[in-house]
Amino acid sequence: MISTKSSAMTDIAALVLSPSFLISVALLVAGNAVFFLLSYTRRPRGFPPGPLGLPGLGNLFQINKSIPALTYSAWAHKYGQDKPLGVKLGQTNIVVLNSARMVRDLFERRGAIYSDRPRPNGEDEKWKFQTHHVPASLFHDSGPWLTRWRREFNGALGSAAAVARLHPMNDAETARVLVALLEAGPTTQRAELEDIILSWVTSVPCIAVCGRRPDAMAHHGFNMDTFRRQTAGYMMLHKPSLMDSIPVLRYLPGRFGMAGWRARSRAVAKDYPDVQQRIRDEVLQVSGGAPLKSADVARLTYTEAFWHEVNRWRPVAPQGIPHAPAQDDVYDGFQIPKHTAVYANVWHIHHSPEDYESPDKFEPERFLRHPFGMRPGAAHDPATMEASSTSSASASARATYSFGFGRRVCPGMLLAKQSLILGLAKMLWAFDVLPAQEGEELDLHVDTGFVQGLITFHPKNLDVSLRLRPGRSKQDILDHYSETYKVEAELMGW
Repeated sequence: MISTKSSAMTDIAALVLSPSFLISVALLVAGNAVFFLLSYTRRPRGFPPGPLGLPGLGNLFQINKSIPALTYSAWAHKYGQDKPLGVKLGQTNIVVLNSARMVRDLFERRGAIYSDRPRPNGEDEKWKFQTHHVPASLFHDSGPWLTRWRREFNGALGSAAAVARLHPMNDAETARVLVALLEAGPTTQRAELEDIILSWVTSVPCIAVCGRRPDAMAHHGFNMDTFRRQTAGYMMLHKPSLMDSIPVLRYLPGRFGMAGWRARSRAVAKDYPDVQQRIRDEVLQVSGGAPLKSADVARLTYTEAFWHEVNRWRPVAPQGIPHAPAQDDVYDGFQIPKHTAVYANVWHIHHSPEDYESPDKFEPERFLRHPFGMRPGAAHDPATMEASSTSSASASARATYSFGFGRRVCPGMLLAKQSLILGLAKMLWAFDVLPAQEGEELDLHVDTGFVQGLITFHPKNLDVSLRLRPGRSKQDILDHYSETYKVEAELMGW
């Protein structure tokens, strides 16, 4: 009996260790792996047209890693600018919208469906430890909490009336940033300049909501370094990774798989001088030589045109933050599965030669000729476009799409526009903005002079020299800040 069992075990061992068996098993495993890769990266039935990808990887290595929107624009010319573009990154489905019509159709007219954020391949795991912090509001799905958050934010900061109430604070905080730049000296380095600007752009919202400046809230456990790290942490959580495109990686142990995400989740050009001088001339004309006030911003027509052209020519978020349908949807005959990441290619929309003359040229004057900066002609008749934008908020035409769309449009865009135009005007009232090195030209070429972070698009080199203008003194700036701060402090009870 024992001899029979031993013989059977020997036969089984011989079979398992035989070359033919090992080769068969290897072929079976390899075949299953290939089948798995091909099946989970297969384009869904009826998915929008797009480039053919690699087995198991899709279009992962075909996209410009620095500025993906440029690749999407190139594909738009091949597959159609006014039809959705289907892209596969591993298992992840991506749909890119390269025209304003499609953006309005999906993100605005179908906002009830397209107001979620994509959660591909386990991103719920990344987010389950998160609470409702402000940075998270960018990425949470549409729902009761987000609706309440946006309603309260709009009441405090989002409406024209709210922005008007904040004029004294805006005047004082834009005066304060002049003092900070003055104290930093003419050769401000990039890191210091970024800190000054970040503190400035967050100051008015922080005062409006909390009654204090960001740098005066240490007793609440808030400081700018923490804010910067937390915001970067939320961006990293949302950034697609190989784990999202190839889900099997999630099951690897330790820092190679999901455990690392759990830990992180818990911790969470040449003509510029001429443009600059034209803005300064307008500022001095409107203000009579005195520092500009918030109430004067509406009269800065060329400065506003400059603002719009910057947002068109080099949009801060070329492809924005993706939306996702809360259910399967059909658009123009194409299937868009639930949770698909749907991007609006703001870059392509604002560089379409069908809509803009010489779209690669920086030309603020285009917004003086046309309210949306577009080509003249019946197709872009301002009266027709403005009528459509006022007849339905969900079908609005805009000078810029840099602030998002539909129910996820930035609720603070009016305040941002007011603050940044006012800040620009005051900086040029006080300083000449020059390259850091004399004779050096700023690199404004899209391929060499800019870089895209997780979401935002910004110059590689922010080192500039800020020098007091002839006839402007340090005391002028200090007196202006003192005057505006008195009004702000009285209103805030400081």
